[in-house]
Amino acid sequence: MFRGGVLLEAADWQPVRDAAILERLPESARDKVLRIDLAKYGLATCDPLPVTGMAAGSLRRHRIVSETGAYYDLFFNDQAMPLARWPNAGYVTMGRVINPGAAPRFWDNKKLCPPEKRNAKDVPTFEYRDPRPVGWRKAEDPWLFMWNNFYADLSLPLRKIDAEAGTITLEYPTGYGLNEPYDRTDKKYYVFNLLEEIDQPGEWYIDRAHGVLYCYPPAPVEGARVLLSRAKEPAFVLNDVSHMTLRGITIEGTRAAEAIRITGGRSNLVAGCTIKNLAGKAVTVEGGAGHSVRSSHIFNTGTGGISLTGGDRRTLRPAGHAAENNHIHNYARVNRSYSDAVGLHGVGNAARHNRIHGAEHCAMSFRGNDHTIEYNEIFDVVRTGTDMGAIYTGRDITCLGNVIRFNYFHDIGNDNPGHGTQAIFLDDGSSGVHIHGNVFYKGGSNAAIKYHGGTRNIAENNIFIGPPPAVAVHHQSWGAAFPRRVGGNDTIRARVGEIDPKSLPWTERWPWLATVTTDKTPPGSNRTSGNVIVNMGVASGTGWWSEERDNLVTKEDPGFVDFQNHNFALHADSKALRELSAFLPPPFAKMGLYRDEYTSHLQSDKRPGAREGR
Repeated sequence: MFRGGVLLEAADWQPVRDAAILERLPESARDKVLRIDLAKYGLATCDPLPVTGMAAGSLRRHRIVSETGAYYDLFFNDQAMPLARWPNAGYVTMGRVINPGAAPRFWDNKKLCPPEKRNAKDVPTFEYRDPRPVGWRKAEDPWLFMWNNFYADLSLPLRKIDAEAGTITLEYPTGYGLNEPYDRTDKKYYVFNLLEEIDQPGEWYIDRAHGVLYCYPPAPVEGARVLLSRAKEPAFVLNDVSHMTLRGITIEGTRAAEAIRITGGRSNLVAGCTIKNLAGKAVTVEGGAGHSVRSSHIFNTGTGGISLTGGDRRTLRPAGHAAENNHIHNYARVNRSYSDAVGLHGVGNAARHNRIHGAEHCAMSFRGNDHTIEYNEIFDVVRTGTDMGAIYTGRDITCLGNVIRFNYFHDIGNDNPGHGTQAIFLDDGSSGVHIHGNVFYKGGSNAAIKYHGGTRNIAENNIFIGPPPAVAVHHQSWGAAFPRRVGGNDTIRARVGEIDPKSLPWTERWPWLATVTTDKTPPGSNRTSGNVIVNMGVASGTGWWSEERDNLVTKEDPGFVDFQNHNFALHADSKALRELSAFLPPPFAKMGLYRDEYTSHLQSDKRPGAREGR
């Protein structure tokens, strides 16, 4: 056991007796909230909260906020406790936006926002609709969490609550401004880090200046395991180390960017480990070759699960890193968006046989070439975010040669405003992805697969079970405008330049890429063919840039072993196999976790149709 946090002893918890504190607590909770002095645990004062979320990236890039601060977590019997908040669940809607504030997300583009118009002091103010904030007049450090456009999360401190005007003013601009058009009439938020809102079991708050923690315990503290995260450094750092195995280790309670960091080296293995209760990621791999994270249980992390980076994109030399047979869930508690369970970057890395669930945003993302995503089970993700997929890639037309095969996607998405949800989202010109042998059941509100402006993507030999369309093709703004959207996009053009598409081996594998930034029309089409499609249409938004053919579309059971219990393996004499002679049944029984030498049992209940071993 490597514990980066401190266990808070039951004897150190005391009732609240300070009259000033009791006055701020909700009356219903005053006799239930306990306090503990953290000085005994080396925390006489505590670090400030950090600005977090995808939208915070632009604030840091333009030096509006710094990297200071670290996120503390409180875990009660391995359950993450929520910082005291209002409302206790869900969100409330902003009233009238008085001032949308600056939008630093667009400051990188001089055409959208010339330097003379950039004002970091231009902060948002909006009206609140519920009188609750009036009760926070003595709050010392209230924060707001929100979604910009339902795909970019952000937490910021409040500068002012004006009870007379009924307004809230934030300390910094949001990334996109409050009037960005995707959801300007439905801005949702909640306010947290409020002593005044400890009114239900589990909620807590730290008086950072005095090192005192207040908590409404969800159960008696006697006999409970109460952990407060503390350490700012990883548990393991492997720099240019090779052939090391970390096996059967439990790591918890760190506030570092990751619990394990591997840089360089070859053939290191993390296997059979439990990595939990973190503010950052579980494992980060940068460079080297042949590293693997296998058969581990990763949960209650703050900013993702496993990140694998390696390989040489100019030469297309693969790294051969792999995330295999891991159970990863509840992995994006702090940064809610783009904190994936598995991220693949570089060349030739793999994610296989993982079981991933429990997130408001994506499950996997990839950038680079020749990655393989296979035999995974992914569900209960993209629960809040929109314009997003369970697997996501975007804005890089050079990310070619990637394969998504033999995965089971189910119960994905939500109905929030925005651009919908999908199981696989190839965004902003993403191209050359081969999607085959997958099973999609309730794969998103928009479609199971969405192409946004890409080319030469192929979806074949998959099973889609409705109700949304199998594929959404969004090319309206990419067809005639192809030169502007590719050659005129600074990000896409720069990424094409990074890899030198006029050199070997790029000219052998993708010769069309050498002229893509100057072409007047797209260099090819997308294809959806040879799929079994049940209770849904083939595609929406199709056109001259998309080809659909030879699909079996039916409202009947095409011959599943057990449709009612979601066993989507096909009988040998099924309608699907009779009518699509070239169709190869997806290996449904092999999808998801398997038993091996590092796991004595599967880390969750078996789903219908799964088999025991690999």
